[in-house]
Amino acid sequence: MKKSQLKIGESIAVLFIFFVLVILGIIFWSKYSQSSIAAKTDEESLTKAVKISQIVSYLPELQCSTQEVIKFNCFDTIKINKMAELFMAGQDASEQAAADKAKLHYFDTLSFSNITVVSIYPQKRSYNVYDKPYATDGSNSYRTTQVPIAIYDPINATYSFGYLDVRVYTTT
Repeated sequence: MKKSQLKIGESIAVLFIFFVLVILGIIFWSKYSQSSIAAKTDEESLTKAVKISQIVSYLPELQCSTQEVIKFNCFDTIKINKMAELFMAGQDASEQAAADKAKLHYFDTLSFSNITVVSIYPQKRSYNVYDKPYATDGSNSYRTTQVPIAIYDPINATYSFGYLDVRVYTTT
């Protein structure tokens, strides 16, 4: 075997090892990139859930108010029921159209989420205020944020303790 053939063989071996190392580097970089993208997506969905819960906490459509004074973290049961009725679709076509129009109006604010007000003391009761999932087959994943609130019943002039449950649906 000639010296030139040995040199060519060495060069091919060095190039082969170099390309194997480059391919391994690309594989590790792509795995790292995927995990950092997943972490970033998870963080963004949690941030969105907190943002929507803050927006809902300050909706005048739900807040307690007496003589034009708004109470902090307090929801009115009459307003809760009326807002839930607004988003509920009935059997009638006009009721369905009204519910779709209301959901479209609030979609920019509430996005794909589920807003539920839960009363836990003195009696347990749940009010589903808004629900707009990504998929209707129940395969949605979501992030949940819960905020403690007071729930005021203006008919009986009583307060109850509860929480605002905000589920923001995610695509992953």
